[in-house]
Amino acid sequence: MKYSNIVFLISSKTSIGVLESQVLKFANHIAINYDFKVKVVLCGDEIFFDKNSYSNKLEFHYLNKTIFIQEIKKCKVYIRTIDIFLKKYLQLKIQKNYLIYDFRALLFVESFSRRRNYLVSTLIFMLEMTTYLLANQVCCVSENLKNSLLKFFRLYKNIHVFPCLVSGSKLTKKSTRSSESMDYNFVYLGSISEWQKFDKAVNLYKDYSKNNNSSFTVITNDKQKALQILKKKGVVGKILSLNNNEVLNELKKYDFGFLLRDVNLLNYVASPIKYLEYLACGVIPIMNIGIGDYSKDALSNNIAIVLKNNKKLIKSDLSKLFNDTSYFSRVNNYYKSFDYDENVKRHPLIN
Repeated sequence: MKYSNIVFLISSKTSIGVLESQVLKFANHIAINYDFKVKVVLCGDEIFFDKNSYSNKLEFHYLNKTIFIQEIKKCKVYIRTIDIFLKKYLQLKIQKNYLIYDFRALLFVESFSRRRNYLVSTLIFMLEMTTYLLANQVCCVSENLKNSLLKFFRLYKNIHVFPCLVSGSKLTKKSTRSSESMDYNFVYLGSISEWQKFDKAVNLYKDYSKNNNSSFTVITNDKQKALQILKKKGVVGKILSLNNNEVLNELKKYDFGFLLRDVNLLNYVASPIKYLEYLACGVIPIMNIGIGDYSKDALSNNIAIVLKNNKKLIKSDLSKLFNDTSYFSRVNNYYKSFDYDENVKRHPLIN
């Protein structure tokens, strides 16, 4: 069946940053560039976002308020939460919709890491496997996650990998610095949640800044929590709260950006968008091993500072990479595989 309508069926509890950068920009891009009628249908309470920043070709609705499930017929329907998928599955299938489920992580692994409850994690595993089996098409955010889905759920499916991408941003090339005495500007982008390891980023910066002039900026919506941690650790830093478009413009001011995670299965299958946001804006990532597909990519292409065993930041290492005349060329060649337009063209929503 040929489909002319696309529906993004999304929980309104999705964080506004994720909603804007990973869903609304994606839907907007399709509405502008392809001959589809595209609707974003939010499930849950009404939330605020700037609808005027999106094309008038993109429709916005709230389920059971401005649109009902019975009105979604013969569409390609994109879903990324198992509760919405399973609750609406039967109605959507009866109405001849093509269901695309996008795995963002392994929820049963995340559940066990938080609760250590085998019963709850097993239940979530069964729900995820059911979703995997019922979906017409499965997508996920990394090759590592794809391989894990095939390993855990056994039954082979054609899984499409669509990582978290940066829309509308061209690569920024930074000027090299000839002097070892030049100061570097560090940035941390993201929430202050424990799993994002903001405290480790602060510790690394604090240790580096003892012997080197430098600056530290935190871009987060958790401004108060960030301020408390900086004060507790005795670190001077600037704290900003920006929307997604402002973030990309702001990042161009910085030299190195922190991206730290625990080494575990949860992070091994992840696709943190800040990695590509850093690269797109000319910021060299400071990261550890075990982060999605990216740690291995960064090492093999020599495009980031990849720490092992919580190694300290050494200025000569930073300067060597920052002043590497072939660095931009390597990033440019690597980044081509994450071109937004090309990746959207291959997405099952389009094909």
